[in-house]
Amino acid sequence: AVEPLIKALGDSELGVRQNAAEALDKSRWIPASNTEKVYYFIAKQRWDSVISLGVSSVEPLIRVLGDSNSGVRQNAAKILDKLHWSPKNEVEKAYYFIARQDWSSVISLGVPSVEPIVRVLGDSELGVRQNAANALGKIGDARAVESLIQTLGDSNSTVRWNAAWALNKIGDVRAVEPLIKALGDSELGVRQNA
Repeated sequence: AVEPLIKALGDSELGVRQNAAEALDKSRWIPASNTEKVYYFIAKQRWDSVISLGVSSVEPLIRVLGDSNSGVRQNAAKILDKLHWSPKNEVEKAYYFIARQDWSSVISLGVPSVEPIVRVLGDSELGVRQNAANALGKIGDARAVESLIQTLGDSNSTVRWNAAWALNKIGDVRAVEPLIKALGDSELGVRQNA
């Protein structure tokens, strides 16, 4: 069972990674490479140990910039800063700026940021969801429409407000029916934007 557990250390869900690391601890597993060590330390959230591995931790940390947990993303960005890492392309920059919650930089990247922003529309952190919807409206790319329509159903009224605003700014016909439905929202701001 060790091989599937090692693979699970790279899972996109923090809980899966943590459970895999615990199971590997019980099996007395010894990492075969620095990459395995990095993923193990990330799963255990032992950030000082990740830093101690230096350059060998860069690729796993880049991958973790797209993690579903905002705390993990933030820690990965901080360590990459300490390692003097620079993004290779616009998409890496977008993931990095999202992890740092530097929304003005995310927006300034424009279209390359759309997919990374869409990935965090369902984040557990309220501020991330609010800023993500707002950023998508400011960028104005129609590829975000379907995800923003889903965000109209968010449990938080401010997130729904930002989603309706963003859909209004994008102006895509696919949003008409969902925005008509949002006219019945319990919050005035959402109804106004719709």
